[in-house]
Amino acid sequence: MKRSISSIFAAVALFAAASLLSACSTVMMVDSEVRSYATQPAIPAGATYRFERLPSQLGNSRQTLLESFTENALGKVGLRRDDAIAQYSVQVSEGLIRENRSPWNDPWRQGMWSGSVQLSNHGSGVGLWFPMYPFPDPPWYVREVSLILRNLASAKVVYETRAVHDGPAAHSDAVLPAMLEAALRDFPNPPQGARRINIEAPRNP
Repeated sequence: MKRSISSIFAAVALFAAASLLSACSTVMMVDSEVRSYATQPAIPAGATYRFERLPSQLGNSRQTLLESFTENALGKVGLRRDDAIAQYSVQVSEGLIRENRSPWNDPWRQGMWSGSVQLSNHGSGVGLWFPMYPFPDPPWYVREVSLILRNLASAKVVYETRAVHDGPAAHSDAVLPAMLEAALRDFPNPPQGARRINIEAPRNP
């Protein structure tokens, strides 16, 4: 019995340590489903672009922030913003759906539970566990970011990409840069079909 009790306490201590490390982590993993389409596979590095906005995006401070994130992501794939001598235009948009709970959470398993566990050198006992009252489930967020790159000389779309991410993170500003980086993975020659791309992002304090 002593050996069994020691094993149980060791397992509990290991779980507690893992939980603490997870809680203290300064980064999070943002996984996105990405679909990209290219009609002009040869886009030279250093090509210039400018942002174009839809009427609903004009005068929108949120759109300004989104374009700032996008400019950083485009810079990583070799494109350069230059409104005066732009060769391409970029339209970028985001969407957000807030759901009451994760689609994988079982409402019957949510709640505070009551019971007891007794461990000693003379034996062990396990109490009966039962729900006392419902525990509020954290909200779940489904985000989408889409980007369209258009050749200004021909007015044709040369690149289109979209990334979708769902998770518990409430702050879009922590998630969107990673989603944009995922959306531009393998630019300008993306593979066909949907891809799952993981990007590490700083965790908001």
